Amino acid sequence: MKYILATGLAIGSLLAPCASQQADLKAELLTLEVLRQNPLRPELVNGQLYLIAQINSDDAAKALDKLVAKLPETHRYIAIRALGLNESEEATKALQRMAKDRGDLRVRRQAIRVLASGDQEDLDFLHNKRLKYESDLRVRALILELLMDRGRLNLDKAFLTAAKSKDTVYAGVGLEGIGKQKIKAGLKIIHGALSHKDVPFRLAAYEALASYGGERQYAAIIEGLQDSINVVVRPEISAQLQRAQTADEVSTVISHCMRSKDLGLITLCVEALVVISAKQPQLCSDALLELMRSSEDKIRSLSIEGLVKIRHTGLQHFLVEFLDHSSAQTRSDAAWGLSQLGDIPPETEIKLVKMASSERPSIRIQALRALRWFPNSNLAYQVINDCLEDELWAVRATAVASLELFRRDESLKPLFWLMENEVGRVRSDAIKALELLTGENFGASVHTWKSWHAGQGDTYTLPTKEQATVMINARKNKSKHNGTIAQSGYHGIAVPSGGVVFILDISGSMNSRFSPTETYYQHFSNTLAETVMALKPDTSFNIILFSSGVRAWKNELAESSEKNRLEAQAWLEKTTPGGGTNIYGALTAALAFEEAQTIFIMTDGSPSAGEFQMPESILAEIDRINRDRFIQINTIAAGSIRAEFLADLAATNGGKAVDMRKNKGKLNN
Repeated sequence: MKYILATGLAIGSLLAPCASQQADLKAELLTLEVLRQNPLRPELVNGQLYLIAQINSDDAAKALDKLVAKLPETHRYIAIRALGLNESEEATKALQRMAKDRGDLRVRRQAIRVLASGDQEDLDFLHNKRLKYESDLRVRALILELLMDRGRLNLDKAFLTAAKSKDTVYAGVGLEGIGKQKIKAGLKIIHGALSHKDVPFRLAAYEALASYGGERQYAAIIEGLQDSINVVVRPEISAQLQRAQTADEVSTVISHCMRSKDLGLITLCVEALVVISAKQPQLCSDALLELMRSSEDKIRSLSIEGLVKIRHTGLQHFLVEFLDHSSAQTRSDAAWGLSQLGDIPPETEIKLVKMASSERPSIRIQALRALRWFPNSNLAYQVINDCLEDELWAVRATAVASLELFRRDESLKPLFWLMENEVGRVRSDAIKALELLTGENFGASVHTWKSWHAGQGDTYTLPTKEQATVMINARKNKSKHNGTIAQSGYHGIAVPSGGVVFILDISGSMNSRFSPTETYYQHFSNTLAETVMALKPDTSFNIILFSSGVRAWKNELAESSEKNRLEAQAWLEKTTPGGGTNIYGALTAALAFEEAQTIFIMTDGSPSAGEFQMPESILAEIDRINRDRFIQINTIAAGSIRAEFLADLAATNGGKAVDMRKNKGKLNN
């Protein structure tokens, strides 16, 4: 693995062995032996392997090569990855030899993965010397997939050969390549695979159809949704419809929305239109308007969602009409739509006020959200204040969020009352609202807040929103200048009291190097463990780990006792990353906990597993699930993830986003 300088010389060739390098290597190897004697801290061994790799000499590469055979499995694959960081010729030779070695299949696969992340010479080796001659079809599938991911050209023949294989994993990679490269000669193979008995292979064929694109391909996807053999995988197949882009593809989806008698199929097609509408609003708006008049609650709900996303002109008029609809779900959807759009007719306020006392929590929540557009109304303000005593925390939290927008002096005393009487996230939200309203920050001490307020006298008036923001930023800048500011909470986001669920990515990419001494998993699991150990007694918590699958630490949220915190820490230390990235599955698992009020999700890769894998699809599904739950979702992006996706996820769900890719911890409000 050589990296070329501007002069055309390989760095490795400039690093001739010298006495200092040999001394460094000897010292690092001795340290490694000492660390290996401590089985309780395996991450220290991994960090030491990376330090050896950075010596960048042939001797260091040879040492790592020998260690691969000696180290236990937990460290062996890190040693191979470390070889990929060593820039010497010897490291390249060792990796190429391992990529051919038939003695240990897992070593061979790991070496191939490392080579695939290398330079053009490494890709040439995999393409010209391994792909054709590799006898294990699963390994050949891996090579082909990795080359495809790197954008390697001239693979058409390899894709066609693979797609005809009886090995469904190898053939599935071939189908994927045919679809992505739009290889016309392979289209018949894809269509032939749609009735295959192997479910994952069949799903790969539908995904290939969507990648290839065109009216015929999307019609075949819809036909597949109606095939009885696909009943259990309908959601996965329907997700492919959401990838439609051209007018022909979108028209195919719309025509089945309008002509089909199958309500289930219509629902799946309309769900696809909602996602498509964000990218192709002009192709979807007329159809969504017509579907909004459907007699089915679910179809109306989805149509409203799609039209709100594209901010269809004049939609408020239809939504106001729907506030009187006989269906409670439609009334809730209409209020939600108005809360998102604003520009609500003044006469609508009375309807929303009445809805705020509905027996249905979802209607109360959405009516309160819509009433925020009447900041000068005493009636709306009084209704919001009344809802601070609602029986459900989500309604109370919605009311607190609304008070921030009304910006009235008389809001302070109700917020003080919440600090005294609330627990969980509502109390944390009340404290944050006080800071945003006043520009001051007296933390969680209600006594200090009250004392400050009493000292202001009867003539006190709130600063404007702009003035409060200046005060808050000035205080932060002063703390930074004085060196007193601390990175508190979880990656700089405060962890509120109440029910908190932490979601951590453990996919294979988390084995990548975050720093010279840590993998991504080591860094982020250690940070999570530190956060858990610092949780306050009024916080209950759970942890969800996800790769291709999802698993939770507990079946319910646990109190943050010392015993539970230590148990959670030990659970994290025992985990080994591996697999795909099922972000949708992890989020839905967290949202399923009734006690959850706040979620933190950290991931380093784009969605690659689960029922929904397109970011737009995940955003739409989570928005529907969480719309009436008011659970705050905070996101931490690292590695290769598209940070915009996680930022949108946080913004849509009332949370904050941290982008660790660019600056090791920038907070995006």
